[in-house]
Amino acid sequence: MKRLFVQVAIVSVAGLTACGAAEESAQSVRTKNAIATTTSTINLSGEFLQGRDLRNRNLIGARLTGSNLELAVLSGANLERANLVGAKLTRADLTGANLTGANISDANATDANLTGANLAGASLSCASLTCVRMKLTNNFLFSGANLERAKFVGANLAGADLRCANLSAANLAGANLVGADLRCAKLGGANLTGAKLGEARLDGAFLERADLTGAILPIGFDCRVSGAICSSAPSTPPSVSVVSTSIAPTTVPQTTTSILNYSGQDFRGRDFTRRNLAGANFERANLSGTVLVGANLVGAKLSGANFADANAADANLTGANLAGANLSCVSLYCARLKVLGNLIFVGANFERANLGGANLAGADLRCTNLSAANLAAANLTGADLRCARLDGANLAGAIVDGALLKGAKLNGAILPTGFDCRSSGAVGCP
Repeated sequence: MKRLFVQVAIVSVAGLTACGAAEESAQSVRTKNAIATTTSTINLSGEFLQGRDLRNRNLIGARLTGSNLELAVLSGANLERANLVGAKLTRADLTGANLTGANISDANATDANLTGANLAGASLSCASLTCVRMKLTNNFLFSGANLERAKFVGANLAGADLRCANLSAANLAGANLVGADLRCAKLGGANLTGAKLGEARLDGAFLERADLTGAILPIGFDCRVSGAICSSAPSTPPSVSVVSTSIAPTTVPQTTTSILNYSGQDFRGRDFTRRNLAGANFERANLSGTVLVGANLVGAKLSGANFADANAADANLTGANLAGANLSCVSLYCARLKVLGNLIFVGANFERANLGGANLAGADLRCTNLSAANLAAANLTGADLRCARLDGANLAGAIVDGALLKGAKLNGAILPTGFDCRSSGAVGCP
């Protein structure tokens, strides 16, 4: 047993920058010690493992919650039953990895390589797998996996084994599912707009309220009797334009209220990438599953809107009003949220949202639900989090100087190094 863990401890650090090599000491030693531990569970939660070579490692049951594994090499690694909740796996190499039974909920695996990986029985609820590479070697196994609200926009799942998988409310817009086995899969409320489903097996699949608008369907498949939405996709706002490079990020264009009044409208699954929506009124609008990457939402009225499962990475929400909005499973990774007077989030639902690296300095987050949210490396300087629910949230590396946390619930949360939980007035401190 000891010999096994000594072998696991050999981690390549080749390719570290000069700066990274100079700063390796404490964290690198901690990482190596964790991998070399003789206990049954390897704990690397919240660790910075960007670019590390962990190929073929035995990481069965490892705790990697909130870890930064961007560009990490995990090809052939055994991650069976590993906990990767909220981990950053952007562009990671997971070719041939064993992820059976792993918990990858709320992880960001955008552009990762999962060719030949085994994800049977894994939980990927609210995970982002946008543009992920999953070209098959022999079989790509997802059978029985929990993929509820997962993001597979444009993903290549051709021939994938998705039997009995839970894809409820998943975003599969534009995904390639040609020849995929979806027998008995749960696809209720899923976004399959523009998806390629030719030769896919859908016997016994549950498609109630799934949106198949514009999808290429298997020959003989009768969409009308499946309970799915087969036509009438929501229309794109008539006056939305691409953001001009001449507009400063914090400048609201002088437009009339009537042009940008979309209150209460249904835009589920629409693509607003880098669109100019500054000052728009989206109060109580349905924006679930929308793509808002890099969009300009400066000063937008978003109170009561439904943003569930939306991707707003790198969006500009400066001065926006999101009071009472539903942002469950939303991705606001690296979004600009700098306050202009006030950034109002009071009572918003951010459960399982990805706010890694977001600037929430001074934000009003009173009584918000941030349960299991990813706030790793977020700037919460001076933020008002009184009575907020942060149970199970990842706050590793977050800046909380001057933040108000009296009454905030922190049960099971991953806290920043050196944070004095008890003196903050929060409850559920470890």
